[in-house]
Amino acid sequence: MAKSQKSSIEKFEGISYKVWVRNDKEHKRGCFSIGKRHIHSYPHIKRVLSLEKGIKKKFGEEEFYVEEKIDGYNIRALWAGEKIFCFTRSGHVDAFSTDRLRGSVVEELAKSGYVVCGEMVGNTPYTDMEDSYDIRFYVFDLFKGNRRLSPEERREVMGGIEGSIDGETVLSVPSLGKFSIRDIEKLKKAVVKMDKEGKEGIVMKRKTEAIKYVLARHEIKAFVESYMAPFDYSPGFFKERAIRAALFMDEMGVNENMGMCVEEAVMKAVRQVKERGRISKRFRVRVNNYTTWTDIKKRLSESKDIYIREVASEERNGKLEVVFEKVYVKSSAKLRSFLSGSAFVD
Repeated sequence: MAKSQKSSIEKFEGISYKVWVRNDKEHKRGCFSIGKRHIHSYPHIKRVLSLEKGIKKKFGEEEFYVEEKIDGYNIRALWAGEKIFCFTRSGHVDAFSTDRLRGSVVEELAKSGYVVCGEMVGNTPYTDMEDSYDIRFYVFDLFKGNRRLSPEERREVMGGIEGSIDGETVLSVPSLGKFSIRDIEKLKKAVVKMDKEGKEGIVMKRKTEAIKYVLARHEIKAFVESYMAPFDYSPGFFKERAIRAALFMDEMGVNENMGMCVEEAVMKAVRQVKERGRISKRFRVRVNNYTTWTDIKKRLSESKDIYIREVASEERNGKLEVVFEKVYVKSSAKLRSFLSGSAFVD
């Protein structure tokens, strides 16, 4: 696809859809058209780095809902033709969630005309391997047409239909309840507790407005883990997470240590290169057929910064289980060069 091209036509399971890969005058990246439906890109939620002052500016004295922000990957599920299809934030069909959410309660919502927005976690192509469960899908938004339902409307629709089908657990995002600026100390205590539990953060919603706030340990974890492949991330990735964590610790009066954790991550990367010649991270997926795994691998392989190495695959409990590695190309090459004694200009 030419760099100047704003959209492309893609196919999946015999259906064609148009996805906007870049912004133009009328469309934003991530929106798509399928059949007679046009789905807007998922709206970006603005971030606040000061909880108390951010609430005052956004909501004033008004009440708002607080929900947990789940650390997974964003999916929009909808009904097209005679099937459910799941799309990523960038507007492409996601083969994994499409495969796994068919037959679940999400399908019933999609059949009713809703666009179901949720976070997929567990054993997915993008999240850490999980042994205590397989996958979970947390619904955080419902759209009817292109209108976002309020938290009250969404919970009314979701009431009574949450559940598990074929091992896929579908839930509403956990709610902390209603708050206002008068409850700020109560909310701060809640987020400090969530931080200790390793949660990602919170999203605050009033009607169709929303802001998000992330917690220190989650940012430190992302900061540290990125040092396993430091040349595959931009300098801004590290800077932003360090600032977010520091501002959280300042406002909440807590303290976390990044230093030794970073050194351990770098040393782990060095050991990987010495032992295997590459830096990689393992993932596990369970899918209904090999075609789905082929589609997943094809999509992941579009990135020039990683390559996919299949480690093992086997049939288990009626599903194909695949363990694979994402190999980080830039960081692997850099560390191999450093360890070989190559000279360079810095």
